[in-house]
Amino acid sequence: MSFVDVAANVLKAKVIAAAGSDSKCRLAIQKGAVESVNYSEASLKEEVKKLTANKGVDVVIDTVGGDIFKQALHSLAFECRIVVVGFAGGTIPSIPANILLLKNISALGIFWGRCGGVRGRRARGAPRVELRDLFEAAVPGVVVKVALMKQFAFIQLCDEVAAECAI
Repeated sequence: MSFVDVAANVLKAKVIAAAGSDSKCRLAIQKGAVESVNYSEASLKEEVKKLTANKGVDVVIDTVGGDIFKQALHSLAFECRIVVVGFAGGTIPSIPANILLLKNISALGIFWGRCGGVRGRRARGAPRVELRDLFEAAVPGVVVKVALMKQFAFIQLCDEVAAECAI
């Protein structure tokens, strides 16, 4: 949800959020999205077509992967971009190169951990960069509020962090 908050409130973008539940869609609207699509109940591709008068969107930030990635890819307008940030859905999708070619779009991957966003996993010699510092430098006074999506017992958290940081 931080992506929605930053895009809508810092970058002043018109955000169409996609989420897998009505509660997450409502949260996205609260964070600044002008529209939201529950992809568990409707086709993301078709809903985006309706919301954009068949034009598509300029940028997709995908943190889910899987089938939703493919629908999001198809919802892009001509000469636009999809940014892959993660695979929360568990499935790592393949990118059909013909779509990149026919729509003249680009796909970009950002492994935030290599930039220092996840402690201990940045590339050798890379400076430690925190997301909040980048936004503060770009727009002084900006406060990005993180939405709590899942809670872990302390021992579960340790297991999650250990699994994430294992190389």
